[in-house]
Amino acid sequence: MEKETIRVGTFNVKDNKINRNGGIREDGIDNSELMAKEIEQFDLLGTQELTIKFVNALKLKIDNYKLYGNYRYGKLLARMPYNENNNIITNQKVLSEKTIMLPWIANNLKDLKTSIVKMSIMPRIATIVIVEDSNKNQICMINTHLDYQVKSIQIRQLEALKKIINKYKQNYPIILTGDFNMELSDEHFNKFVNDIKTDLQHVDVDEKTWHGKNGEETGVDHIFVSNDYEVQNKGVISSNGISDHDILYADIRKK
Repeated sequence: MEKETIRVGTFNVKDNKINRNGGIREDGIDNSELMAKEIEQFDLLGTQELTIKFVNALKLKIDNYKLYGNYRYGKLLARMPYNENNNIITNQKVLSEKTIMLPWIANNLKDLKTSIVKMSIMPRIATIVIVEDSNKNQICMINTHLDYQVKSIQIRQLEALKKIINKYKQNYPIILTGDFNMELSDEHFNKFVNDIKTDLQHVDVDEKTWHGKNGEETGVDHIFVSNDYEVQNKGVISSNGISDHDILYADIRKK
């Protein structure tokens, strides 16, 4: 049986007024329609900052794909303006799904004040799915979006992700995607990369994925792939104005 190539991606859709309005921009362009076309390129796409109106609009435009994952404030409060989810969107067979809370409240007064002042004190989650491809290979995908202001919280979230990886790697190869709000140059993120490298390889790309209004650029979006898989192709796809993030992708195949 020929080995199957799977395209994996990560995309921060950017929670803004457009997203919360179902994706309709002031010029009338429908971002959910544009995103639906991008989704068709992928087998597994981890997303960040999807809100309920955008999700509902997107569901009407995608065939053969489903969205998995709960909202960070739960389904009962799904219509809260900042109640994002980290949906995994896939055309693969999903055997199970789970949403796990990550540490998100500072454990010291100084950092707690910083979280409140800079409005970063929001629950952070990891979405987990177990999928089975057409060759009956099972994969665990983990998708997340980490804190963007407080280093001590980021460190605790990275430690929590390592525990999740250690739990699921016993039975499955792992794919990890997300907006980590850290670049490889960050010493703590670099340590995380090195700590998990016996199990997961980081997909290195030269291009930046986040583009600020003042011309600043960073590579805060990341993909990690089990060492059981080889990366055949990788890169960044323009989001065509859907977001200030572009889409990071990797084509992988089981060794």
